[in-house]
Amino acid sequence: MPIIEGRDFSGRRVIPSGIKLLLMLAVIMGFYVRSCWNKKKAELFLISEIKIEEVTLSTIEITFRLKNLTSANGKESVFIKAYSDNGDLIASRITSVEVQPDSDKVYRKLLEKFNRPLQKNESITKVTVEYYKSSIL
Repeated sequence: MPIIEGRDFSGRRVIPSGIKLLLMLAVIMGFYVRSCWNKKKAELFLISEIKIEEVTLSTIEITFRLKNLTSANGKESVFIKAYSDNGDLIASRITSVEVQPDSDKVYRKLLEKFNRPLQKNESITKVTVEYYKSSIL
């Protein structure tokens, strides 16, 4: 009966320099395409009509209109900030909204965690809502 020997896998294989160069170029191209897409996405999701609906001692309720100019649906992240009349940041929140293709909807969100409590004779005068881009490179 013949003896069958397996291959020896203990030796290291060297990856050719050309393959390493191609992989590095592919990674750089991927980062570039991702940054272009994030810039374009901010133009395709239009946020308008930001209103403060109700302010209590522990919550701020706001509404805003988000117009989706793309034909894609899914979850998109928005960054909400509330400022006092002094210009101090009172509350902020990153939240997600469900967007439908080619839609124009009004969303209602609630800010519950304050950075600091409102002082006497202080009120919320400005709220900003912007498309949130995750910042990995």
